[in-house]
Amino acid sequence: MLFYEILKLIIYSSLIVIISKFILSTTLRKVAELLNLSAKTVGNISGYTTSVPELLTITASSIRGYSRGKYF
Repeated sequence: MLFYEILKLIIYSSLIVIISKFILSTTLRKVAELLNLSAKTVGNISGYTTSVPELLTITASSIRGYSRGKYF
């Protein structure tokens, strides 16, 4: 059972990285460049997009932790 959970963690983590790096960041950079935004703005947008996976992971972990906890 532990092996199954570790395998799920690896798969989900990989999907988050792939979506963030290859789809979300690339698309947002292209849109920013099409709008003729400055390099600093493009960098800020890219920075935010790379933080999205961490935000999703923390949020999902927090929700799971609270829903499975003994405090409710």
